Amino acid sequence: NPQAADTLGINVYKMRYAGVLISGFLGGIGGAVFAEAISGNFSVSTIAGQGFMALAAMIFGRYNPIGAMLSSLFFGFAQSLSIIGDQIPGISSLPSVYLQIAPYVLTIIVLVVFFGKTVGPAADGQNYIKSK
Repeated sequence: NPQAADTLGINVYKMRYAGVLISGFLGGIGGAVFAEAISGNFSVSTIAGQGFMALAAMIFGRYNPIGAMLSSLFFGFAQSLSIIGDQIPGISSLPSVYLQIAPYVLTIIVLVVFFGKTVGPAADGQNYIKSK
């Protein structure tokens, strides 16, 4: 609640600005690590669909940092199945196309099941005017 934070002496503008800068920095670092260390190359489609999964992780985690982290681990596990699924005895007989689309199908299923049950932050997307 921006008004409550302002009455406690917290600079709301500075906190929002810092939040945007930190999240942009961490997103850039994550993309660089993924492109260079995990996939080994960078092309136009290296990180295709990952932003959609990140939004789904935030919604599935109920806008809580711990919940978002746990749901990101879940989606990361689903993504790793598409990479190493042919080496796991139980699912190695499935066609590789099914393993490649599995993370996105799981993301859609999770959003359909949990989207109506989560409530975002009350001040999300609203400008804060100090005189209110």
